[in-house]
Amino acid sequence: VTALGEQPPDKRDALPLAALHQQLDTADAALKQVEALRGELRAAVTARNVALKRLREAVARTAIGYRGMVEGDAAAMLAGGLQVAAAKSPVGRPPAPESLVAETAAGEGAVRLNWKRPVRRATFIVQAARSPGAGATGSRWPSCCGRAVR
Repeated sequence: VTALGEQPPDKRDALPLAALHQQLDTADAALKQVEALRGELRAAVTARNVALKRLREAVARTAIGYRGMVEGDAAAMLAGGLQVAAAKSPVGRPPAPESLVAETAAGEGAVRLNWKRPVRRATFIVQAARSPGAGATGSRWPSCCGRAVR
């Protein structure tokens, strides 16, 4: 709009500059309002997060206190509305990784391995051979979370 206002008078007079300036002012005011609302929203979200953190801490303290009051009796804890966590049990050996892709990497003989992990948390042992069918050379690298760690 500013550049249009700097045009020669014969061209500028044919342009609806007043209407454009009014629309620009309206858009600027809307932008300022949005920026102010974003600031208010950030403050409100921060306040909510602080309140939720305090609530979680208070509930945890209360639950721990209640567990002590009922001396860890599972039936009393359930009756009081607390969930009793089951003992964790290992799931056994995970299946082999899927979609294994080997790519060359920086360094002589270096390879980058990527795969789709079959379970959320698993550790794999990666063994290497210098040529196909030669068998593993004994080089082993522990691997976690879908990427080999060398």
